[in-house]
Amino acid sequence: MEILTVLFVIAIVLFVVELVLTSKAKAGGHTTCTLSQEEVILIVRGLVTKPLWTEVDGAGEVNMRRRVLPAGQGPVVSIEIESLDDGTTSVRVWMSRWYSQLGMAKGAEFAVLKIKKILGTLQQ
Repeated sequence: MEILTVLFVIAIVLFVVELVLTSKAKAGGHTTCTLSQEEVILIVRGLVTKPLWTEVDGAGEVNMRRRVLPAGQGPVVSIEIESLDDGTTSVRVWMSRWYSQLGMAKGAEFAVLKIKKILGTLQQ
C-alpha cells in the first residue's frame, strides 16, 4: 500500500512540474543586447542542434521545432528580433506552438532549456 502512495505522490509531482514548465515555456523571456539583428540571427542559428531541432515557419524571425516522437509534435520556439532607436536590439523568445496532453505541452522542458540558452548567450 505504501508503494502505491509513493507512486501516486511522484505522479502528482511530475504533473505539477510539467505544468510549471509548460507555463514557463509559453511565457518565454526577453532581453536587450548591443548586437545587430543579423548577428542575433547568426548566434541563434548557431545554437540550434541540427539533428534535434529543425527550422520551421512561424511567428518570429527564427522559428525552430524540437524533434520528438511522434514526429512533428515537438514544441516550436520562436525568436522575435527588433532594432530599437537607441541602437540596441530587443529579443523576445517564447514557445509559440505545441501539442497538448492533459493541459501540458509535449516537450516543454526542451523549449525551456533552449529559451534559457538563447537568452543567456545573448546577455553575455
